[in-house]
Amino acid sequence: MKRILLVLVVASATCLGGCNRTSEAECRKAVENIDRIYGRTEDPGQLDPQAAIRACRGRDTKKKVKCMIDAKTVADLEACEGAKK
Repeated sequence: MKRILLVLVVASATCLGGCNRTSEAECRKAVENIDRIYGRTEDPGQLDPQAAIRACRGRDTKKKVKCMIDAKTVADLEACEGAKK
């Protein structure tokens, strides 16, 4: 019984930490869409997309990232709970 409880506690803790975590592919799509909406091109002076992807994975929820991927305008991005870069 104690083993089953321990397994459930560990599984729950793992899920809480990672179930709402976004994938690198999802964050890459969101960053690319944000860059497209703001008209950013591949310019050496621009921010590193890998840094933006890492930040996205660390702080943004799946819901917010989906919103950023689906956004069509700057107003849509702003509606994604502070999604502006």
